[in-house]
Amino acid sequence: MAVAALLIFSLLGIPFFLGYLARYVKQVRSSNDLTLPQWNEWIALLVESWELLLLIFAYGLLPILLVWKVSSVWSDWVLYFEFFTWLPTTVVLFISIQLIALAYSEFLETQKLEAAFNIGRLIELYKHYWSELMIPTITFWGAVFLGFPVFGFSTAIAMTIYFPIVFIELENNRYR
Repeated sequence: MAVAALLIFSLLGIPFFLGYLARYVKQVRSSNDLTLPQWNEWIALLVESWELLLLIFAYGLLPILLVWKVSSVWSDWVLYFEFFTWLPTTVVLFISIQLIALAYSEFLETQKLEAAFNIGRLIELYKHYWSELMIPTITFWGAVFLGFPVFGFSTAIAMTIYFPIVFIELENNRYR
């Protein structure tokens, strides 16, 4: 019973956290102010979270699950080389956080959700910014896996650090 209550509480906390993260990213993007915003206006946090939640689902969860499923079918063919079954999933996992950040940046730039799903534009942005995104992304995944026993918490902390850094980097290099 306690495990179920904890699971429900943690799943309900995700939209609030993503709304808070969205608010923080907007603040950093508009003023380069890295102070954390207040935890107030809970309903507004839920409203602000849906765009980021949709992008995480579209560019994170779906591609990772799809590649993982294909890799698991592929694993029957490469019995002795298990490394090769995990490699595609690892690459997609690594790139997914970058695509989420770039897609959210495009959404904030245009205030249109369809801009976040313009794959051609995201590929163009990725080609342009991949080198600037590499160190923050390695740091993000290092922080996530360093705190693996408390995976949800370490992911939340890593996202709180990663997204503002990436958005400052994107804003500073947007017109290069």
